[in-house]
Amino acid sequence: MIRLFLLLLCALYFSTFAIAETEKRLVLVTSVNSNISQLSTKELKRIYIGLSLKQNNQKIKPIRNHSDSFAHEVFLQNVIIMSSRIYERQLTTRALRKGSKRPDSESSHAKLVAHLNRETNSISYMWEHKALSDDSIRVIQPLWAASQ
Repeated sequence: MIRLFLLLLCALYFSTFAIAETEKRLVLVTSVNSNISQLSTKELKRIYIGLSLKQNNQKIKPIRNHSDSFAHEVFLQNVIIMSSRIYERQLTTRALRKGSKRPDSESSHAKLVAHLNRETNSISYMWEHKALSDDSIRVIQPLWAASQ
């Protein structure tokens, strides 16, 4: 009986862990009032290194999410495919050589959401559970999942 109880307890523990793993998803977000649709990984990389991209005759403005350092690192390493150090170096080099403007960044979730709603042609990234808990922002597409 004790073995059965321990076996069930282990099964419950690991199934809970597996559920939690699949729920950790990074998503691309924008304002609910935005017309921005899905973007390819190549387009995202171009936007976040300072190159311009228009969709529906609007220049898309990226916002870096510094409110969650883990989400930021996951975004850089798995979507932009750069370390934080190399990414910052590339932004600085592009700014010095071509006069490109660095993407805006926000250090709190509330400021990030306010910025997305103030500039409806802007995009950012955050964990899916945070995006779904706010009615003023819309998920454009998933970017990364912990189970990958």
